[in-house]
Amino acid sequence: MKIKRFLAASLPEAKAQILQELGEDAVVLSSRQVKRKGILGWLGFSQVEVTAAVDEVPAATAESRPSEQKLLLTDPAAPWEGLQRELTETKRMLEAMASRLARTQGRSAYPEPMGSLYSRLQATGLEAGFLTEVMEELMSDLRPAQLADVEQIEGLVRNLLEEKLSRYILPPVQAGVRQVICLIGPTGVGKTTTIAKLAANAVLRQQQRVAFVTFDTYRIAAVEQLRTYGDILTAPVQVALTPAEMRQTLNTLSDYDIVFVDSVGRSQQNKMQLSELKAFLEAVDADEVYLTLSATTQYEVMLDVIESYRIMQPTALLFTKLDEGRCFGPIINLLLKTGLPAAFFTNGQDVPDDLIRPCSRDLVNLLLGE
Repeated sequence: MKIKRFLAASLPEAKAQILQELGEDAVVLSSRQVKRKGILGWLGFSQVEVTAAVDEVPAATAESRPSEQKLLLTDPAAPWEGLQRELTETKRMLEAMASRLARTQGRSAYPEPMGSLYSRLQATGLEAGFLTEVMEELMSDLRPAQLADVEQIEGLVRNLLEEKLSRYILPPVQAGVRQVICLIGPTGVGKTTTIAKLAANAVLRQQQRVAFVTFDTYRIAAVEQLRTYGDILTAPVQVALTPAEMRQTLNTLSDYDIVFVDSVGRSQQNKMQLSELKAFLEAVDADEVYLTLSATTQYEVMLDVIESYRIMQPTALLFTKLDEGRCFGPIINLLLKTGLPAAFFTNGQDVPDDLIRPCSRDLVNLLLGE
């Protein structure tokens, strides 16, 4: 980038100098009036001092810039006071242009090894604004001597990511508190199998008494599958056909530590079915409602599901089939966008082993493919 300062008797004269020497692609960095002393300090006069810059890039790259990034001085009628108002925006545009040029040329705007780290995180699909926030905060904390220390930089970025993602972790339940947990979500995401994993974990590892209730009567196999798990765990399985039956059934199970409620899968596009589901959820009055999503689903579709299921007031997100996914930045993006915490991950069909209650370190490891 070429930067030069110009002194002129007037603003139009300064404009002419900039256009002649730097061309119309130049941008103004600063402008001010300066006083010049005359002979023996008398007969002083005022001048305009303008600092301008231009990127020394190939013509093809310059041609690809948006027209609004051209020199703001090309309009000779632009008032002097307008320059001061435009200065902050011009600097912001210049920084954005440098970042875009770097990406266009296939390289990061950050020095190595920060550039490699940026590219690695970018490849995960992590949202650009959050990624930039992390990188800029990291750059501001690093001393010049640390910029070449790969191991230390990776440790610092892990710590920073863990700190930022810690708010998206579901806190543990206080011991001895009875809970009703309901799983909702589209068809085929694995709600019934996941409920079995949650129940088996509660029975085998926490020695809690559990019970099942389902209102998924649309799939006979789902009820039979749940009864099989109930037999193995010596847990009762109840079926509720209406919201009124749901309330009565839950009252009869008040002695159990955790009651898991399995819901019928509903497409986010079917508003009528979603309204029916909402009526059942109001009868359940669950302590936790986990919106269950498959990690193999496209990010835009998951956003659509979350938006449609918002009327159910989910308390957390639960992601299944991580073993079938490849890029997990979108999962982090969903947490950032919705503000909902991550309740559990599942990464296989084994009950109860393929179940993870994530901590912030798990989220970072997931993001980095570890």
